[in-house]
Amino acid sequence: MFPKSRNWMNSKCTQDSINRLPDELLISIVSHLPVKDAIKTSVIARRWRYFWKCSSILDFDGSKVLFESDEPIWLIDERRKFATTVNKVLDLHSLPTIEQFRIAFDLDQSNAGDIGKWLQFAFAKRVKRLELNLAESYMGRLDKQYIFPNMCDTIERLRILPSGGCESLVALCLIDVDVTEETLEFFISNCPLLEELRVRYSNYLKKFAASSPLVRLKRLEIASRGTCKSVEICTPNLLSFAFYGILRVSINLKNVSSLISLSVGAARPTIVMDNINQISGSLSRLETLKIRTSIYNVSIRRIFFSFPSFKNKKIL
Repeated sequence: MFPKSRNWMNSKCTQDSINRLPDELLISIVSHLPVKDAIKTSVIARRWRYFWKCSSILDFDGSKVLFESDEPIWLIDERRKFATTVNKVLDLHSLPTIEQFRIAFDLDQSNAGDIGKWLQFAFAKRVKRLELNLAESYMGRLDKQYIFPNMCDTIERLRILPSGGCESLVALCLIDVDVTEETLEFFISNCPLLEELRVRYSNYLKKFAASSPLVRLKRLEIASRGTCKSVEICTPNLLSFAFYGILRVSINLKNVSSLISLSVGAARPTIVMDNINQISGSLSRLETLKIRTSIYNVSIRRIFFSFPSFKNKKIL
């Protein structure tokens, strides 16, 4: 018999070391894998068979299928496959609560039935971090964007929140999702733990305004294709604010003394300057300024340094 190689011995020692870890730690490791990879761990050993069903992080990212395939992609078929996979996993999930629920795939209003069930699942599991990234897989698609349920409508709200609340929510991210300011106001008012809010490219968001101070909110990002006309908030603990748009908007940030990071983007530098100029007096603690525009040159940098509050800031 041939002696076992050193590589085989090392592999065996590593496997034995992993197998000695407690179930709770192994489940935590599996939880941080994308769902597709987490399911594959079930074949490692009999003990691992059900670990993925107890994952506290459900990350359904199918975007690579659309961007990396060398074969022609039929979007309708891929959407059907993706929804089927998500539904099967959720049917088998056994943990009573989850930390994160993330959907990243090119979906639209035709998938509203499935997405509504996923939202219901996430809130019933007292999700803390919720992300719907439904960004289109190619420019020019004419499909209608997914419309987030109107949380101000009692029937819609009870359908999505069967257990009655969303108090556990800490972070909410909606990308290429049509959501109204009234629905965002609902989450702001009913999620006392909300620290992070990101809304990108909602055609229904005309303005963003909170009726009461957002005491816990630390990070806010809004990106608009030109529909959002104004932003008005009072956020004493806000650390990071980002606004990306096409046109000049009315920005009124009250009591943002904690703000240390600002990101502003627009098609033209003059619009970027107009948007920044509205809030330059509230940036005493600012450390980082990020600029996104189609033209960025020395003259623009000189304009920024004309603001005394920006002289010692890091401009990216």
